[in-house]
Amino acid sequence: MSHSSMHRRDTRPASGPPLSVKLKADHLRILEKHVQEHEQAIVVLKIRYNSALPAVGLPSEILAEVFLYCRAAMDSYRFVTHTTWQKTSTAFPYHWMGICHVCHRWREVTLSTPELWATIHLSCASEQVNEAFLTRSKSALLSLDALESELEPSLAVLRLSLPHLHRARSIDFELTQDAYQLLSFQLSLVVMPLETLILRLPHSTWFARDPDTQVPSFVSPRLSGLRSLILRKYSIPWRSHLFPETLTMLEIKAVAAESTVLEVVEAIRGLHSLRQLKLLSVFDPLSSFEATAAPPLVETPVTFIHLKELFVTFIGPIQCAYFLDHISLPPTNRLSLDIHSEAHSDEMLSGIISAVRPSVVSKFPTEPTADGHAAALILTRHEFSVLELEPSDPLAKSTGNQPFFNMSFDRGEFDGDGYQSIMTGDTGFIAGLPLSNVTKLVVHTPPLQASVWESLFRTIPQIEVLEIFDHNALSRDLIRTLIAGSFSSSSLGQTDSSASLTTPRLKSVSLDMCEYWDSEHESETPGRSQTWLYVDALLEAFALRVERGGAEVEELVIKKCNVLRQQHIDRLQEHVRKASSESASMDYAGSKVLSF
Repeated sequence: MSHSSMHRRDTRPASGPPLSVKLKADHLRILEKHVQEHEQAIVVLKIRYNSALPAVGLPSEILAEVFLYCRAAMDSYRFVTHTTWQKTSTAFPYHWMGICHVCHRWREVTLSTPELWATIHLSCASEQVNEAFLTRSKSALLSLDALESELEPSLAVLRLSLPHLHRARSIDFELTQDAYQLLSFQLSLVVMPLETLILRLPHSTWFARDPDTQVPSFVSPRLSGLRSLILRKYSIPWRSHLFPETLTMLEIKAVAAESTVLEVVEAIRGLHSLRQLKLLSVFDPLSSFEATAAPPLVETPVTFIHLKELFVTFIGPIQCAYFLDHISLPPTNRLSLDIHSEAHSDEMLSGIISAVRPSVVSKFPTEPTADGHAAALILTRHEFSVLELEPSDPLAKSTGNQPFFNMSFDRGEFDGDGYQSIMTGDTGFIAGLPLSNVTKLVVHTPPLQASVWESLFRTIPQIEVLEIFDHNALSRDLIRTLIAGSFSSSSLGQTDSSASLTTPRLKSVSLDMCEYWDSEHESETPGRSQTWLYVDALLEAFALRVERGGAEVEELVIKKCNVLRQQHIDRLQEHVRKASSESASMDYAGSKVLSF
């Protein structure tokens, strides 16, 4: 090795990256600086762009109203399950807060609109977020909700809100009794503009029957501006002057079904402004009162001229009649009765029907609403009532603003024959109801024979909408019965155009959670899947309906049952203007929309 080469090696730095690596690092730093500059420029351009949008230039008052509308539409939080990750996001559960990041002007408008920050989910967001909302809401009336959880004890949830209760317009709490005692003390010191009050006990206390389930003391006529009151899982001390007379909505779900009709009637007697009344598991359906042959005569019923909705669950039939006799309702009402009975013989059942029917008939909605909505008849046979369903449930949604009558019977107490007697026959409920105004029939869990469907359709020939929920034995014959009116065994196997059509005005059919299985006809078409047999049965029924002179069914909705593919929908639309399923939908007259 030469001396010069040794010298070059010795003069090289003992350590450090090669020159090429250092040059690359310098180049990356320059590029990073350029990226930052461009990002800043993009922000400036976005601000200029957003400022030029027409919506940005709207007056602040209009923007504030638009933001309030967006807040209401996007704030769908409703006591979701609490987890730690939910509190890591400053926006949760306030998804509308994206409005604040569109441009500086929009942010200024949001910060200067206290009402935007007045709905506060105390249990869901972090303490810092709650503090910020309380500060930004200034003097606006508050809507507060809180939920007891292991991660957020009740007292900790309430701590921030207590100094602001004097401006609470709505309270929706599910807390421990300790928290409610603290709340009662605080509320005794202030006058609130409270309009809505919802109080629940945690699930751990739902089955307790002790003094700790008593209604908090601040629930009293002292809340003179209260409009809506919901109490769940409390022992209700039914007495006069228990509730503010200003109530327009009252919902009670008792911790134990032990109240009497007279106690309840006495407590609500002065609530003349009521529009909605829900009594859930309030009465004891097995009380000795049910042993009477008929309810006692009521000479002076209480008149509720504004009451539009009356829901009663888990009530004995005699108590039901007695309670209905105590109240007078306007003709356009929404009435739901969930009857529980210990009738074990046809004779007992007949006696119950005879005793209850006059009281029920007198409360049936007989007049359309001001906007023209006719009545719906809902028949259910299950362990839960329509009024306990979530708003998203199809049965709860099916009536909209339509007046309806829902008669629900406990599944365990009536066998198939008993249920037939309740529905039809000279002594059945249906026979005595004023059904001339009913245009929609909803049947849930129907153990109905063809003869019962025939009786229903002949009693309500003006039906335009038929909805069936939770039927696990749809067959070709039954589908013909529902759509084309084939009732006799001789006509089920042929297309008899001379047979009468019992539902000439039928426009819409909905089959929800209905399972099709027809082993009898499966052997006739070996290799044909049950889904295609289902489609074939529907098409045959539609064709038979037209042969009999009936109008075409305009809409067919199939949900949560056999999985239909697009080819099935295409086939069905040969006879129906609009056919849809949970897996695919298509509008015959419009553009195709797939929603797999």
